[in-house]
Amino acid sequence: MVSVVRVFLLWTGRLRHLQHL
Repeated sequence: MVSVVRVFLLWTGRLRHLQHL
């Protein structure tokens, strides 16, 4: 079972990176 929290954090970080650009 993959940690959903880990994936969520990774996604949020990616979205934040895109927003910064």
